[in-house]
Amino acid sequence: MANAIALCRGDASSSDCFNCINSANAELRDRCPNQREAIIWYDYCMFRYTNHSILGKMEINPIFYKWNENNVRSVAAFNQALGSLFNNLTNMASSGTSLGKFATGNTRVGPSQTIYALLQCTPDVKQIDCSACLSQAIGLIPECCNGKQGGRVGMASCNIRFDIERFYNLTAADSGTMPTPASSPSYSPPSNNTTTTGNKSNSSQTTIIVSVSAVSFVLLLISSCVFIISRLRKPKLKPQSK
Repeated sequence: MANAIALCRGDASSSDCFNCINSANAELRDRCPNQREAIIWYDYCMFRYTNHSILGKMEINPIFYKWNENNVRSVAAFNQALGSLFNNLTNMASSGTSLGKFATGNTRVGPSQTIYALLQCTPDVKQIDCSACLSQAIGLIPECCNGKQGGRVGMASCNIRFDIERFYNLTAADSGTMPTPASSPSYSPPSNNTTTTGNKSNSSQTTIIVSVSAVSFVLLLISSCVFIISRLRKPKLKPQSK
């Protein structure tokens, strides 16, 4: 038996979601035809299959990074604001229900710059596991994206993204809103001169978790495969596979 999970971004429309899943499924069949595990990330969805049980289990690997090549002007101030934003959104996303663990938000850096961020877990994982996954993803930001204007880290059970330009759908992301919780950040100390707004969504996200026969996937289940399709401005890519 093969287990599969398809996760659409919380702000994706129904049509974008299903189109993304269909494309991801076709892409994996084409590029990873003889694999026992495969995962693919698009902008609007993630699709994964494996020959072991994944429902309710938080998994980190495989991991990918992407980042914007452009640098920020003040790295210290940017990191402080980003750390506070990530921490607040981690609390919001991880406290979501089985309908969705997804949060977006933004914060100001100085008088003229805004950071936008999106955090998401597969909704089958527990709150503590979602928080742990997001924290590990955030912990990789200094390695991949320190001082960059944008970046993305994807893991099997969660993903995070930030940019100085808004990249998510505000209308969809606004389906649920809650006050920003106050606590210490996961990435760097909070800044006293930044403000954060956040949105938490439990309804606009589509997740499909199924168990199917290997035959229906036309898989020989031999090895593993990782394939990433995603766009950031001037991206670089660092995939890791088993």
